[in-house]
Amino acid sequence: MSYQDTIIASGPTYYWRMDEASGSPICKITSSPLSVLGTWTRRVEGAIITDTVSNYAMRAAATGNNSLQRNSVSYKLSKFTYELWFIHHSAAVGSDLWLVSHDYVQVKCRSGGVDLLTAKSGTATVASGVAHQLDVWNHVVFTNDAG
Repeated sequence: MSYQDTIIASGPTYYWRMDEASGSPICKITSSPLSVLGTWTRRVEGAIITDTVSNYAMRAAATGNNSLQRNSVSYKLSKFTYELWFIHHSAAVGSDLWLVSHDYVQVKCRSGGVDLLTAKSGTATVASGVAHQLDVWNHVVFTNDAG
């Protein structure tokens, strides 16, 4: 079973693989697209090397306001999980790397000497106890099961 098949089998509400060669990333569950803003390189090598079918990712430019947005989806869920793979390049140290920012949820890598991952949901903030690594893939799973 591929990585994507494993994720879909677990029954998520939304799942964006971001492996498209062009156009908007399409949700593998509901066919809902994300808006691509800024400068992105598509079909770069992804982090899941065992996925020989679709080991692709998208890479944001090191500068500029680059984001993926889906404004019409309601994210106001009391229970949710984000699973993210990211590389924080050493050339970008000195600025925050936002991984998720919408409604009442924010997940970012704080740089500038304190390379900790922080997640905020409502008034609660959680920070990782260990700094993330630069220039390599980092795997983050953030779960909120309140409610």
